[in-house]
Amino acid sequence: MTILIISFIEIILPSGTMRKYLKFILSIIILAVILQPLLKLNNIDINAFEPISTVMETPEEPHRDSVESIQEVQIISLFKQKLKSNIISIIWDINSELDIKEITIHVFENINKKNFGEIHSVDIRLIGSSGNESDKTKIVNEVAQMLDVSNGKISVRINE
Repeated sequence: MTILIISFIEIILPSGTMRKYLKFILSIIILAVILQPLLKLNNIDINAFEPISTVMETPEEPHRDSVESIQEVQIISLFKQKLKSNIISIIWDINSELDIKEITIHVFENINKKNFGEIHSVDIRLIGSSGNESDKTKIVNEVAQMLDVSNGKISVRINE
């Protein structure tokens, strides 16, 4: 009966790269079904139909938390990188002769809080002989507008 069901499943499998992996899994199931009576003769009890989730539940729980924490760090890092690239394009639109020394973005990183991802402050350090106070003001205004934060949260320093 199992072989008939698996044969039917193989017929309806989609073509592509996943097909060979699914066929491999189905072959293992067929092998387990065939070997189960032989193993019972030797008093070895293997239940081929026991759900995998019950077998894997206990060891996977600690692993799941570490994967989620790694993903949270990656999300925050990617978010900051995107913001930095947008800030760099704003700076270069205002004055292309300024070099970026450092851009530090402080965001609320606790994913369980309501203000997750909210920008706390941005510190921009630039180098360039052509930078002046009007460039600073323009950069602060443009970055604050892009990030939808108050100008007080943006700090721009040129040659400091």
